[in-house]
Amino acid sequence: YNPFYRKLEVTNWGAENFGALQASAVLLDIHGTPLRSYDFTLQSLPADSTFEGPSVELPEGTVSFLKLSLKDGETLLSENFYVLGCPEDDFRALNELRAAKVHKSWKVSEDAEGCLVSVELENTGSEPAMMLRLSLLNNAPVNSGPAPAGLSTSAFGSTPDDYRILPVDWSDNYFHLLPGEKKCVTARVLKRHFDIALKPRLELSGFNL
Repeated sequence: YNPFYRKLEVTNWGAENFGALQASAVLLDIHGTPLRSYDFTLQSLPADSTFEGPSVELPEGTVSFLKLSLKDGETLLSENFYVLGCPEDDFRALNELRAAKVHKSWKVSEDAEGCLVSVELENTGSEPAMMLRLSLLNNAPVNSGPAPAGLSTSAFGSTPDDYRILPVDWSDNYFHLLPGEKKCVTARVLKRHFDIALKPRLELSGFNL
């Protein structure tokens, strides 16, 4: 999306030429209700080129969401989510959002590379859940002494004896979920940083949780 011209664009920054691609865009109001959709097919997208799509008409005096996806057949190549204020850069309407409800479940498995954390999320409420952030923490005893190697000593969670597990390689973070939308996120952690004895837990925070 090009905010200067308020137009949809598809850009190929790589050296590979693409054949037919399917682009889809949905404009939604601040509560996640679809207002209009834009679907178009690109017959080709050469390397280092930009395809200019249709213009997007934004509702005045509020915030809208623009959800984009680009597919090559059934393969998802790219997806983007824009939070758009009109007037530009006026996002005060986001303060009107009610609390969102997001259900989460997670599991941990081990392989040769370390621990793989798989998180399933679903927005079970009626409002978009904005700026969702996942964090892994250890519940360490208050008098446990210095934090284990690889853990942050700064208080992060709801109790002062929480240690944030670092480093963590998330597949995605700081994202949005529309009502009814589901998402799977994974995280890679070194085994020595994921100590079962410290009862690791998953924390989910967000703009309107």
